[in-house]
Amino acid sequence: MGTRSAIRRLARLAAGLTLLAATAGCGAGDPPRRGPAGSPGPEIAAGGRRATGIVTSGLCRGSGFFIAPTLAVTNAHVLCAEAASIRVGDREIPAEFEHIDDELDVAVLRTEDVTPTITPLSTASALGVFEGDVLTAVGAPADAGETVTAVSGPAARSLTPLWGVLHVEADLPLSPGNSGGPLLDAQGRVVAVISKRRVRSGRTTALGVPIDYLAASLPAGTATRGTDWPARVEAAIAAAAPEFDRFDGARRRPILLGAHYLSAAVANGAPDREVLVVVVAAPARTGITEVTLRLTCGATQPASTRLSPWLAIDRPLERSTRIDVTPLRPFLAWARQRGVASEVALATGDASMLGAPAECPDRRLTLLDSGTETDSIVIE
Repeated sequence: MGTRSAIRRLARLAAGLTLLAATAGCGAGDPPRRGPAGSPGPEIAAGGRRATGIVTSGLCRGSGFFIAPTLAVTNAHVLCAEAASIRVGDREIPAEFEHIDDELDVAVLRTEDVTPTITPLSTASALGVFEGDVLTAVGAPADAGETVTAVSGPAARSLTPLWGVLHVEADLPLSPGNSGGPLLDAQGRVVAVISKRRVRSGRTTALGVPIDYLAASLPAGTATRGTDWPARVEAAIAAAAPEFDRFDGARRRPILLGAHYLSAAVANGAPDREVLVVVVAAPARTGITEVTLRLTCGATQPASTRLSPWLAIDRPLERSTRIDVTPLRPFLAWARQRGVASEVALATGDASMLGAPAECPDRRLTLLDSGTETDSIVIE
């Protein structure tokens, strides 16, 4: 099986994987809290909608926005075919892949056509976002049909480090389809690319990848990077260092990297069901075909799950189908930096037999190995 097809098989099983056991709260270097900026005027939402369209790539659909006449930004997980298009208003604009970063879940698309009615959005460093500032998310949620919408809410904190990646977090009720849309500040400038959402204790927040990450991959002046950005990135990576030590175990035995509930259609036209997908790492030449998991929330008993074919990571992870690899980023970085990428592999499993999402604090999933607990993570 080729690398790309193997990645896509992994991706189909792990579609929608998002962060687990993330570090919440601000670091010591965060700026002080600022009061609410107030609700932005309707011109902010209108400007965002004029530059934002619906991105279609194969069976995947999301949002994207223009930051230059022929450059648009979206999420990597929105791109699951060899081509894409952006529909802005009644125009369908073909696009090519200019830059894709699966580990950060961002992508840049290039178009040949220049649409006069599109006014590209300007950008601003995410370091200028403070807790309480009002942010506006623009996108095309699936439940809104073909309409591009805008919704505003306060920033939950300045920057949130998750698995070594900084995110802008805001109290916004987003839904599938918003992925890839812009997150705007009170001046209508893009500060982040909407990437995922997180639900904790009944509270839903939106997470965006700061536009600062894209500055080096775009023409000069297109995206802004704060002067303190490199230092903040290094601090976020350093904060994830304890995870790197745990990854050493993957060279000897299976370890649990992450898990997430996602929606999956049961049958033709049937309601969606919640599926718990797990990602496991292990020695590359492992013969393991299933693992046993235990969910500690409630009275659920341990259950076994079969694994997908193991995927070696001895080369850069290629673009994949609807997979968010943010939780895998520190693991991939660890494997490559220590020169052991050829020694470890990834596999996924469907653990839906453990039940639908449970509303209780600290739902903990444990990987059992011969009756001995080897790894345990909290499901956010």
